[in-house]
Amino acid sequence: MRRSLYALIAILLISDSLPGKGEMDRQAVLALFREDKYEELDKTADAYRSETLSVHNYHSNIERFYAACEPTSQDSDDIWNSYRTKLENWQKARPTSVAVYIELARFYLAKGFRARGKGRADEVTADGWKELNLGLDNAQDRLHNAELIDEKDPEIYRLWLKVALGAGWAKDKVEQYYQRGIAVQRFYYPLYLAKADYLLPRWFGRPGEVESFADDEAAKLGGEDGDALYAVIATEVASVEGVRFLNTTNFSWDRLKRGLIAVAKNANDLSTRRQGINQLLYFALIAGDFDSASAVLDSWNSNSLDAQIWGSNMTINDLRDIIATAKHAKTGKKPANQNP
Repeated sequence: MRRSLYALIAILLISDSLPGKGEMDRQAVLALFREDKYEELDKTADAYRSETLSVHNYHSNIERFYAACEPTSQDSDDIWNSYRTKLENWQKARPTSVAVYIELARFYLAKGFRARGKGRADEVTADGWKELNLGLDNAQDRLHNAELIDEKDPEIYRLWLKVALGAGWAKDKVEQYYQRGIAVQRFYYPLYLAKADYLLPRWFGRPGEVESFADDEAAKLGGEDGDALYAVIATEVASVEGVRFLNTTNFSWDRLKRGLIAVAKNANDLSTRRQGINQLLYFALIAGDFDSASAVLDSWNSNSLDAQIWGSNMTINDLRDIIATAKHAKTGKKPANQNP
């Protein structure tokens, strides 16, 4: 078993060293936005929107484009308001730009959900509901405008699914928008993630429904591509459910592992392959699969550690110590590098 794990990691390390295929230059997009070069922004978005996505485009350039200039959830209201002003200037300068209407819809949804907070419905304040509903209304206006200009952008339909989440739409209406998005770009993976969010029990799904969704969509692809889609959906659920998600859901660690291996091996861009390897290690740890976690670390380059997963100060040696301690707790066998 140990030998097969090393063979696996060798494959992953080779994929980690391969160049990406035409991955978006975020700094270039940011520069266009900061310098108010709206025509160039629209041309860039048009080019990315016209790309035909393959099954291995787990993150697409059009997806990255829309996220490139947004403030973070930790940024102040002043920064978010300045961002809205720039978007409004873009809209005035380019009133037939589908990209700016999508960006504005994203802004209003982010603003509304930010005001709502992450708590249960009974924990949301009256002001929180008011701001969410205002954000939903503003987003819907922009999405209608975007569809009139160019209905062939899959991000439009992901955002409709986000509206559905906030507004509590019925499942048949959600399915209509989901299918419309899939018809535009089958392999625009954010669509799958948005539907998975809606199907979580904390929102509008029944227990086990999001797992069935992952199983069904993976079965349509089959093989390792199906496993990869399963993993993409599972990691989205994990981002909501937290580190105990393998205990609180019916997602399979074995299939998640196979899927993350497929993502790390086959993704069209280098950053997604590296993300797949990091996620493989992370989920191996929370699954208690210390053999797989050790095999990754024994052959890994510390430059590939993802700070979004591990934090900026984590090192390979820190992770080795964590695994050694966890193994000791599980087996009672003292790590070799520890004194009696």
